[in-house]
Amino acid sequence: MEISQCQSFYDKNKTEGTGGNQMNEQEQRALHNLFKRVKQQEQTIAQLVEIIAATNRRITDLATNQSGSTENNH
Repeated sequence: MEISQCQSFYDKNKTEGTGGNQMNEQEQRALHNLFKRVKQQEQTIAQLVEIIAATNRRITDLATNQSGSTENNH
Protein backbone atom coordinates (compact mmCIF):
# COMPACT_ATOMS: atom_id res chain seq x y z
CA MET A 1 0.00 0.00 0.00
CA GLU A 2 1.44 3.37 -1.01
CA ILE A 3 1.69 6.25 1.44
CA SER A 4 -1.11 8.19 -0.28
CA GLN A 5 -3.38 5.15 -0.01
CA CYS A 6 -2.45 4.78 3.65
CA GLN A 7 -3.18 8.45 4.26
CA SER A 8 -6.60 8.09 2.63
CA PHE A 9 -7.29 5.01 4.72
CA TYR A 10 -6.22 6.85 7.86
CA ASP A 11 -8.30 9.94 7.08
CA LYS A 12 -11.38 7.88 6.20
CA ASN A 13 -11.17 5.70 9.30
CA LYS A 14 -10.46 8.63 11.55
CA THR A 15 -13.92 9.98 10.80
CA GLU A 16 -16.04 7.15 9.39
CA GLY A 17 -14.59 3.90 10.58
CA THR A 18 -14.53 0.66 8.61
CA GLY A 19 -17.54 -1.59 8.72
CA GLY A 20 -18.79 0.29 11.72
CA ASN A 21 -15.53 -0.20 13.61
CA GLN A 22 -13.96 3.20 14.02
CA MET A 23 -10.24 3.22 14.75
CA ASN A 24 -9.58 3.89 18.39
CA GLU A 25 -7.25 6.65 19.48
CA GLN A 26 -4.33 4.29 20.12
CA GLU A 27 -4.61 2.84 16.60
CA GLN A 28 -4.81 6.35 15.15
CA ARG A 29 -1.66 7.38 17.04
CA ALA A 30 0.17 4.23 15.93
CA LEU A 31 -0.79 4.81 12.30
CA HIS A 32 0.16 8.49 12.54
CA ASN A 33 3.55 7.53 13.99
CA LEU A 34 4.08 5.09 11.12
CA PHE A 35 3.31 7.87 8.63
CA LYS A 36 5.82 10.13 10.33
CA ARG A 37 8.50 7.43 10.26
CA VAL A 38 7.89 6.65 6.59
CA LYS A 39 8.07 10.37 5.71
CA GLN A 40 11.34 10.71 7.65
CA GLN A 41 12.76 7.68 5.85
CA GLU A 42 11.68 9.12 2.49
CA GLN A 43 13.48 12.36 3.32
CA THR A 44 16.59 10.47 4.39
CA ILE A 45 16.56 8.44 1.17
CA ALA A 46 16.17 11.63 -0.89
CA GLN A 47 19.15 13.17 0.92
CA LEU A 48 21.24 10.05 0.31
CA VAL A 49 20.35 10.09 -3.38
CA GLU A 50 21.49 13.74 -3.56
CA ILE A 51 24.76 12.85 -1.82
CA ILE A 52 25.35 9.95 -4.21
CA ALA A 53 24.63 12.15 -7.23
CA ALA A 54 27.03 14.84 -5.98
CA THR A 55 29.69 12.20 -5.29
CA ASN A 56 29.26 10.71 -8.76
CA ARG A 57 29.60 14.17 -10.33
CA ARG A 58 32.77 14.79 -8.32
CA ILE A 59 34.23 11.42 -9.32
CA THR A 60 33.43 12.13 -12.97
CA ASP A 61 35.07 15.57 -12.72
CA LEU A 62 38.16 14.11 -11.06
CA ALA A 63 38.39 11.31 -13.61
CA THR A 64 38.03 13.81 -16.46
CA ASN A 65 40.70 16.07 -14.96
CA GLN A 66 42.98 13.10 -14.28
CA SER A 67 42.67 11.79 -17.82
CA GLY A 68 43.26 15.30 -19.20
CA SER A 69 46.43 15.78 -17.17
CA THR A 70 47.68 12.29 -18.10
CA GLU A 71 47.24 13.08 -21.81
CA ASN A 72 49.15 16.35 -21.40
CA ASN A 73 52.12 14.52 -19.85
CA HIS A 74 52.57 12.20 -22.86
